[in-house]
Amino acid sequence: MRGDGWFHSVCSKDDYMTERVEPLYKLDDVLQRIWRAAPVLISIKNVQGEILAASDHFDQLELPPRSQWLGKSIKELFAPAIAQRIAGYDQQALAQQRPISFIEEWKTKQGKHETYRAVSFPLITSEEKAVCTIAVSRHGAHSSSNDELPAVLSALVEGVLKIELDGAVSLSNTAARELLQLPETSQQNWLPDWHVVDEEGKRLSAIEFLQALQAFATRDETHKVVRFCADSNASKWLMAQAQPLYRDNEKKPYATVASLVPIDQLKKAEHELAIYADLLERTSEAIIVYNAERRIIKVNRAFSKLTGYSADDVVGAGPEVFRTPINSPERYQQIDAALTVDGCWQGEVERSRRDGSSFTAWLTCNRIEDGHGELSHFISIFSDISEIKHQQRTLDYLAHHDSLTGLPNRNLLFDRIDHAINVATRKNGIHALLFIDLDHFKEINDSAGHGTGDKVLIEAARRMQLCTRKQDTLARLGGDEFMLFMEGVTSKEEVSVVANRLLNVISAPYQIEHKEFFISASIGISYFPEDGNDVEALLTYADIAMYQAKSSGRNRLSWYNRRLSEELSERVSLERALHRALGHDELFVVYQPQIDVLSGQIIGAEALLRWQHPERGLVSPALFIPIAEKTGLINAIGDWVLDQVCRQIAEWDQQGLNVPLVAVNVSAQQLGSEQFADRVLAHLIHHQLSSERLELELTESVLMCLDDANACMRRFADAGIRLAIDDFGTGFSSLAYLRALPVQRLKIDRSFLMEVPGNRNDESIVRAVIGLAHNLNIDVIAEGVETELQQQFLHQNHCYAVQGYLHGKPIKANDFAAYLRRTSPSENRLLR
Repeated sequence: MRGDGWFHSVCSKDDYMTERVEPLYKLDDVLQRIWRAAPVLISIKNVQGEILAASDHFDQLELPPRSQWLGKSIKELFAPAIAQRIAGYDQQALAQQRPISFIEEWKTKQGKHETYRAVSFPLITSEEKAVCTIAVSRHGAHSSSNDELPAVLSALVEGVLKIELDGAVSLSNTAARELLQLPETSQQNWLPDWHVVDEEGKRLSAIEFLQALQAFATRDETHKVVRFCADSNASKWLMAQAQPLYRDNEKKPYATVASLVPIDQLKKAEHELAIYADLLERTSEAIIVYNAERRIIKVNRAFSKLTGYSADDVVGAGPEVFRTPINSPERYQQIDAALTVDGCWQGEVERSRRDGSSFTAWLTCNRIEDGHGELSHFISIFSDISEIKHQQRTLDYLAHHDSLTGLPNRNLLFDRIDHAINVATRKNGIHALLFIDLDHFKEINDSAGHGTGDKVLIEAARRMQLCTRKQDTLARLGGDEFMLFMEGVTSKEEVSVVANRLLNVISAPYQIEHKEFFISASIGISYFPEDGNDVEALLTYADIAMYQAKSSGRNRLSWYNRRLSEELSERVSLERALHRALGHDELFVVYQPQIDVLSGQIIGAEALLRWQHPERGLVSPALFIPIAEKTGLINAIGDWVLDQVCRQIAEWDQQGLNVPLVAVNVSAQQLGSEQFADRVLAHLIHHQLSSERLELELTESVLMCLDDANACMRRFADAGIRLAIDDFGTGFSSLAYLRALPVQRLKIDRSFLMEVPGNRNDESIVRAVIGLAHNLNIDVIAEGVETELQQQFLHQNHCYAVQGYLHGKPIKANDFAAYLRRTSPSENRLLR
């Protein structure tokens, strides 16, 4: 049947049915027959309480004729007390828009008082307006006989009690007895061992509870919730409803009927709901609940704290109150579409506060449906991620920029080069990559400290930035290495102009804390696409060109060409071979004698390292020593040389061959190692040699580069190991070092003897070095002596120790031993 109204609940407490019906004035024949034949009392009253219709079953009651009360107030039908109670139930049903149950006793035409169980419920229109009430009353049993009443009561899942005025329970069903632990027989002297606690925490004994049911029934209270507690510590929640029983024309009830329903599950759900409500308020994330029309119906405290809006400000408003122009309309359309299709959306949005400011929020929206799949609510949960976004931006900046200079780092540089190459490939663009390495920066770091070095780097970066174009990227790779990527250049001449400008600004003096420092730069340049078409190739070739600039004397630029790659390949091949050489006995030591020209006796020897490559043959030390220093192999190789020399001295001693001392060259890396002094002394001890048998030769440049050289050399001097400055005069020749360091001998470099005698400048330098050594009480020896005239010049100028081809070439240890055996002081020139 169709119509505008609904029968919401045509029911008793144990029987429910629901049916949509036509408006009352359009009831069809079927409904009319039900209306006449139904074994229940059905009445329809308007909101004023006037009886609009009544079923035929009313004719079985002792009532006035229908003509006297139909269409009139219920007061015309029942006694005043009964009419007042029923009117109250109707008004309660209308106000609360729900069924209200009650029990009444009416007198039949046969003179019997029958108990009727009734329910009054409102008729609700589609506009959710209550227009009338329908009351359905049903006899307490299915037949006129009360014999079936116990069976009916026992079938109910609810507990039912009839409580007399004196508090005695005169009637109870099985459910009630199980709930309240009632005896099955008489309850006259019943002494239960249980009590209840109401929701306010008040404790009531069993008798007090029954009395309370009688009391609140007369006050028209709908229900009472209590917790039933037995002495066995078992407990359960009950909802009790009570109705007074009246006889016709009596204003006082003669008994009370109560129903008891277990509500443990309901209380559990209620408790969980309270927890969820508490979580809603305590959570740090803002929460908005919208109804199906997208109107706000609930917000939590976090929402108000975050946005500045109170609940009163926004309840009833729509989501547009939080929208900001920062979000595009497409973003809101995207959210709506996702909610419609997927039922959820998550992402970043900008949200506005009450004061007009905005913040970045992480928003989660969900579409909530009811049990029938119909839209019920929307829920938005969001939090302020402005600080997280700020931290992300900071981390992103740090990930792509150098922390010291603020320049882009390797990652950002390579990203930009990749992008530029992709664009240039389509548009035939040309780029240049400049590898910039600062010369002599390590000396500043080592001598003045890292703090000063950092300030030099910052100033150098600032100067270089002034030389770049807007589209260029200047980056720091680390240490003293920089790169400039010039995007979209027109010619190599344009690149050369910028590179030379960089050389000039970098080499200008640096004033740091009232001190002046000087550095220069070596710049290698690769060209796109001529030299390479990817980042790795351009970087490799610029690096190769930079090393070429450094090898050519520093403070200059070098363009990459294929020949440089070939040379690099040669160096790499030599480096790999050198790694293998030490373990394959390809390295060996040769010895060159040192002679006292006055006596003609051998006063020592210099140990020199040689490398016999299986394919290349004899490799020059000028080639492999720099590679060993660059790769760090020099420490292992140098330690091996010291062990070989000490071992050889000990063998010569055992053979009766006296070599007073052997000089060994030491590199800057060896001298800078913390373990170097320990290793030298360990070799002497292991081979049972006195420390005077070993002399360590160091170049002036090595001493100038090491701040802690003095301490290390003092330790050698204290141990009795002799120290010599090799190639004296070719380095910085600082007299301060000669005064401060414990040096026992100066070695005049061979380059000053090549044109002696004959070249007055070289003669003057040699005389000056000899005079300086004598004045400082330091021994002096000349290397590279190849002629009698050179030796005579040295002798005349009081340099009596010499080394060179005039007295012997460097030879292997066995040959040197043979030389010692056959050579007398007057025959020391035989080995040439």
